[in-house]
Amino acid sequence: MSLSSSGFSEERGVAPEAHVFDPRLWRYPSRKRLITAFSAGTGQRPTPWGEGDLETSVGLDFGSQEIDQYATPEFREIVGGERSDDRTVTVRMLGDHSLGTKGELRSALTYADVNHDEVQEGDGKEEYRQRLWSLGLEGEWQLLGDPSSEGSRPTRFSVGLAVDGADTPKSGDKPPLEALWAWGGRLGFTTFAGRGDLLVHGSVGRRTRFPALRELYSGALGRFLPNPDLKPEVLTGGELGFTLMGKEMELQAVGFYQVLSDGIVRSSVSTEEGNKYQRVNQFEVRSRGIEVLASGRAGWLGWSGDLTVQRARGITPDGGEGRLEYEPAVAGKVSARVRLPQGLEGGLTGRFMARQFCENPEVGGLEPFASSRHLDLSLSRLFGSLGRWFSRTEAVLNVDNLTDGVVFDQCGLPQPGRTLRIQLRIW
Repeated sequence: MSLSSSGFSEERGVAPEAHVFDPRLWRYPSRKRLITAFSAGTGQRPTPWGEGDLETSVGLDFGSQEIDQYATPEFREIVGGERSDDRTVTVRMLGDHSLGTKGELRSALTYADVNHDEVQEGDGKEEYRQRLWSLGLEGEWQLLGDPSSEGSRPTRFSVGLAVDGADTPKSGDKPPLEALWAWGGRLGFTTFAGRGDLLVHGSVGRRTRFPALRELYSGALGRFLPNPDLKPEVLTGGELGFTLMGKEMELQAVGFYQVLSDGIVRSSVSTEEGNKYQRVNQFEVRSRGIEVLASGRAGWLGWSGDLTVQRARGITPDGGEGRLEYEPAVAGKVSARVRLPQGLEGGLTGRFMARQFCENPEVGGLEPFASSRHLDLSLSRLFGSLGRWFSRTEAVLNVDNLTDGVVFDQCGLPQPGRTLRIQLRIW
């Protein structure tokens, strides 16, 4: 059995977006959240048909928040607001069982009950509720190789099916969403090639995501026009790649192609109260590209890196193409760590994000924002035991955004400039 719980209570400011003339002027005077998860399981046990285990988990996620809306950027005069409470209960059962000596059957049953109560300034209380459920089965078989042999290089094949459902029995003053059903599936394989140090892997699959309460009904204090007619988005895609495992280096490359039908995206709409955001279904979102990951060590130097190159476009019913929000063509990261005297370890991390686009209702569409580069430094030292209660202590000094550059990961909201952080970990 296991039990974990965490929570926080905070106040939080929201920076006005720099790319619009009429930014949101918000502040969260109170945000609270408590998350608790309990799980219990049998462990691997012998059965009349082989061996298997069963595990059950229950999750509780309770939260509340207050939003104050201000008249001017001085943040003094409150002109509106919102108070909300959230309660989410999740129950999940997991089970697996052997299929002879070369196979395994896994299953999962999940149910989530999401509740959101909202009170806006001058209005009454609105209650929202969404129920989500899913049943999935997956089988895996070893076709080649001997599972009892330590040096065996097996070929594995897997197949999975899932049934998902959702409804919204409470939808405030807006139309409820009737029960929706969808199916999902996956086929995958892994096999070794060459002398056994090259792993080839691939898969094809289909999954569905139902629109969340926020996407269906939230007006975000007048910034969004709700859209209770949103359809579920369906992702169909495949990938094929390899992993090369050497003594001092590991390299992985995966090519992918995906089609997201009825993908949920933001758009700009004109209303009597001015232009607003609205979430709508894009006919299709097609993306293809390659991901490369590498890591290794050369003496006192350890390094790692990843690179994603992709082309993602929104497709209209007549076959036209358009750009999408927050889909950079190139993104990557390189990290290096070196051992230094006196037990110290130094680290250097560089990140790059190509130019992106964001939806701006004031221009009625997408507008670009520049690429970004981010450089971080760190210095750490690991100490021995600290008394009888703790076995290790680590002190870390970090300098984030060393070049003090303007870095955007969201339109109009730059990340902090050069930042010094000191951290002490005891465990």
